[in-house]
Amino acid sequence: MTLHLFIENHCCTCLRVKDDVERLAEKQKNVQVVISDIAKERNPKVAIVPALFVDDELYAYGEFDLNKFQKLLNK
Repeated sequence: MTLHLFIENHCCTCLRVKDDVERLAEKQKNVQVVISDIAKERNPKVAIVPALFVDDELYAYGEFDLNKFQKLLNK
């Protein structure tokens, strides 16, 4: 499973989500995390940041329910 998180510098929400995603993913052996700065890597699917994609499908914009996300990672 690949998690691709698009963030922006100086975005407090982006930093919180980045920390949460990295913390949850480090416990999973089958999860790869890619972090991209939207200013450097444009993506036409991203309207706002943070934007989290799971295997190239949009999972969430902004902050999200960590318990629900943890269940997804455990599948």
